[in-house]
Amino acid sequence: MGIFAASMAGVYVWKMGRGDFDVTGIWAAGVINVLNSVIGFRVILGSLEHKSTQKFFIASLGSMSVRLFVILIMVVAGLMLFNFNKISFIFALFCYYFTFLFLETIILVKRINKQKES
Repeated sequence: MGIFAASMAGVYVWKMGRGDFDVTGIWAAGVINVLNSVIGFRVILGSLEHKSTQKFFIASLGSMSVRLFVILIMVVAGLMLFNFNKISFIFALFCYYFTFLFLETIILVKRINKQKES
C-alpha cells in the first residue's frame, strides 16, 4: 500500500509540470493491483497453514490463473468503459503488477523459510 501511495504522490508531482497526464488510469491500475495482490497473498498464506506442498501449489497456481484472468477483464473494462489512456493505464498496470509480484514472492519465501526452521 505504501508503494502505491508513494508512486501516486510522484505521479501528481510529475503531473504538475505537465498538464496532459492521465492520472485516473494510473490510479485505477494501482487499485486493481493492490486488490489483486492482497487477495492473492491471503489465499496463498492460507494454503501455507496446511503445511501441504500440494495444497500450496494448487492455491498459488490457481490463484495466479484467476488473478490474471480478472486483470484481463479489468484491462478490457478500463479501456472500453472508462476510456483510460491506453499507454499510461497498461504501463502502470504492468509496473504495479511486477512490483507487487516481486514483493509478494520475497515475503512468501521468507515465510516459507521461517516455517522450515520451526
